[in-house]
Amino acid sequence: MASTTRRKPSTTKNGAAKNGAAKNGAAKNSRAKSSRLSRPKSKGSEESEGGKTHDIWRGIISFGLVEIPIALVSTEKPGGVSLSLLDKRDLSPVGYRRYNKSTEEDVAWAEVVHGYEYEKGQFVVVSKKDVAQADPELANTIAIDRFVEFSEVSPIQFDRTYYLEPLNARSKGYTLLRAALVATKKVGVARMLLRTREYVGLVAVHDSALVMHLLRFDAEIRKPSALENLGTPVKITEAESQMAEKLIDDMSGPWKPDEYRDEYTRSLMALIERKVKSGDVHEVERDAPEPKHHREVVDLMPLLKRSLEKRGSAASPPLRAPARRAHATATRRPAARRAARTRRS
Repeated sequence: MASTTRRKPSTTKNGAAKNGAAKNGAAKNSRAKSSRLSRPKSKGSEESEGGKTHDIWRGIISFGLVEIPIALVSTEKPGGVSLSLLDKRDLSPVGYRRYNKSTEEDVAWAEVVHGYEYEKGQFVVVSKKDVAQADPELANTIAIDRFVEFSEVSPIQFDRTYYLEPLNARSKGYTLLRAALVATKKVGVARMLLRTREYVGLVAVHDSALVMHLLRFDAEIRKPSALENLGTPVKITEAESQMAEKLIDDMSGPWKPDEYRDEYTRSLMALIERKVKSGDVHEVERDAPEPKHHREVVDLMPLLKRSLEKRGSAASPPLRAPARRAHATATRRPAARRAARTRRS
């Protein structure tokens, strides 16, 4: 009994020590969670921890007889918040399988090839060699066909942009092409094969680097005529046009891209952090109702006026009335006076 009695305080001390360690561990975990929350997760990054980028394609730029070895590197840095898909019944992560649809066995990437279904359930294998042989001139080549003004290309054709990084740090051809594009204020129209399809793009200058703007083919772009609610004539008054132009003038200024930040991601992460700190992490909300569609306002003048007043333009001189309306008013007034005199007489 005495031995047992002596053990109890020891056990209590150990338990207290364990509880203290558990509390310290919980505090560390809380700090670690807070640290992880302060850095939004993102997937698909092409930058290593040291900041070095990874290319997705290697080849050459060719124009005339000049060939420049380069690598294609993404210009994008992943942003936003990466949200996982969960089963709301038990909050388990939902995953996607890459599996054989006949045997239902998982398939490793090393065992995956491309194929084209030429008949129902019948495929022809299309290898990387087949892709290259379809147009040998474009194999591992960005072939510049001509040079044009950058302003000639409509923004709707732009798809995405890559850096063209020289494989040689002292590439004279790269430096020469960049300098020539700057001097002539032109961009090169080029074709290339990327993965399993052909692209047309623009070789251009961005700061100290060359870039490749991949474009959409004209056949891939829907025409405005495909939109149902376009084409109906809509009348606008001259006063409305003047007011809208005045508002645009007041809101005009230089383009400053650094002034625009992803404030939504910051707000969403703050909301997530508050839910974690409060312990309210497993609440599943019901589906929100569909937002109501607001009816379009027909009379735009009051809105335009309030917009101008909000920007401090209320003190500006009033807009002149359209000439036709002023003339019509002036011609009506004498007639009205003559009618009044006739009634009085």
